[in-house]
Amino acid sequence: MANSPQWLNTQSLDGAFISTYARDNPTREDVAESCLLHFGLRNNPDRIFTRNLALIESTIANRLAVLDTMAIKAIVESDRHSWFDPNAQLLQLPAVKVGDVYYKLTLKLADPVGLRFTLVSAAETMASSYPLLTQFSEDVLNIPLLLVAGKRYKIKLALIGVDPVKFQLTSASELK
Repeated sequence: MANSPQWLNTQSLDGAFISTYARDNPTREDVAESCLLHFGLRNNPDRIFTRNLALIESTIANRLAVLDTMAIKAIVESDRHSWFDPNAQLLQLPAVKVGDVYYKLTLKLADPVGLRFTLVSAAETMASSYPLLTQFSEDVLNIPLLLVAGKRYKIKLALIGVDPVKFQLTSASELK
């Protein structure tokens, strides 16, 4: 992006750099320096001194406009992939959508032979910023990406009991 005609044009239109580091390294560091301030400005403006807000907006206005078109989002905990911890025998699911509500779930492998899991904890969480959602519907827990021993899987767990909550693996396929 740093050498793209669009970015080089924004540098020219802005006529200044947000830092001496960006100025001294325009094709290597200007994008990084601008992205950092763009992210702060758009996501946490209350954490930037008021005098600096105006300085950022006036110094790199065209760069900010370009970065606005990129729909850069903050990564939240619920964006993490699901994973299995073999030592603790726990399946961690950072975001499971049940209806319109998102939950962070921890399941324990209770029966390794039958591949049955019991619910350890469930806590409401925020929606994922990206479409990697694990969903629960019609008594099936669909996990589109699960990391196990360095490999990636897509799995389905069927709800087989509610007191306590129990799931059983019904399908798993390795993702390439």
